[in-house]
Amino acid sequence: MGGNTAQISSAPDPAGGMLSGHALNANIQGARGLFCAMIFFYHVINSALPAPAAVTVGPLHFALMSLSHSVELFFGISGIVIIGSLRRSRSAAAFLWNRSTRIFPVLWVTVVIFLAMNIAGGRPEGVPPMALIAALPANLLAMPPVVPVPLIHPAAWSLSYEFAFYLVCASGFALYALMGRWGYALPIAAAAPLLWIHTPALMFIPGVLVALNAVPPLARWAGARFSLLALVAFLAVWHTVIEIAATKKLTLLAFLTFADWRSLLMPLSLLLAYILFIGMSSGAGVLGRILRTPAMLWMGTISYSFYLWHPIAMAFVKLGLYKSGVVALAGNWSMPIFFALALPPSLALAWASQRVLEVRVTNWLRRRNAKPAAAAAT
Repeated sequence: MGGNTAQISSAPDPAGGMLSGHALNANIQGARGLFCAMIFFYHVINSALPAPAAVTVGPLHFALMSLSHSVELFFGISGIVIIGSLRRSRSAAAFLWNRSTRIFPVLWVTVVIFLAMNIAGGRPEGVPPMALIAALPANLLAMPPVVPVPLIHPAAWSLSYEFAFYLVCASGFALYALMGRWGYALPIAAAAPLLWIHTPALMFIPGVLVALNAVPPLARWAGARFSLLALVAFLAVWHTVIEIAATKKLTLLAFLTFADWRSLLMPLSLLLAYILFIGMSSGAGVLGRILRTPAMLWMGTISYSFYLWHPIAMAFVKLGLYKSGVVALAGNWSMPIFFALALPPSLALAWASQRVLEVRVTNWLRRRNAKPAAAAAT
């Protein structure tokens, strides 16, 4: 979510060549839009509002609930674009400043709003208001859940993973100048144990492989032809992993210790994500055409703001539906009504946030930082 749309030229096209510049930007931008739309659909389904039985139980319910794992797919996007961003940065500090000014303005505003909402609504249960206030600095720095403090904005957990990934990349960048290739190995080795607890972060790995053009011919062929199928299959397999893990109270990497078919689910998920990211980056096939539609490209532009603002809009719309008696009157139509009423304010807030916080505030921060740097260089 926090990645930029800067050019990189590391993803193969279906013919075996390389895509770069605007072509790759369009594919990545459209993927952001698609994955963000999928997350919105998931939050509608997970709203616990009355709905037809077909979407609350059975195969359709399973498929719709699997859309929640679109968040993990954003990690793959970051794996692709952040490697290019790091290569273009003049230093590790400059890279982290660029990432911080991109992420923090929207995060700070939405976290403060959620703090007020949580205190007013007594959420999360069992967490006193003073504990939330004490956790505010850590939340403003996108630290939980990697750092175990209460999470204020429920959607911001993924940004903690993003920043941990940025720190690993920046550390490797800085140490490379001192130690050569071993400089990358040290931060990676230090971060590896975190994957046992925060296993969704594994999805950075296939994205990084695509960014480094570690794509053998067979994988390139599969990505060019089956990326849409890989997307559907990834959601199904990964959701199966998550459900089994939750039922049996297992860490996700514990699947590797099973002596039956379940041990294959984790590597299969990573393989499917890898094929998806290859096809997504190259813009091949049906998925590529979907990603380059105007709707997906526009959604991609506002996707980061949309990700952080839509839970706020949905919370107020849902409260209004209950307070006004619409839920009691509409019955199983409540969920479709919720979708129709929550989408417009979510889009409007995201559009305004993107223009003001992501563009104007970010550019202002970067200009202010550029002046002292220019003065120091003279």
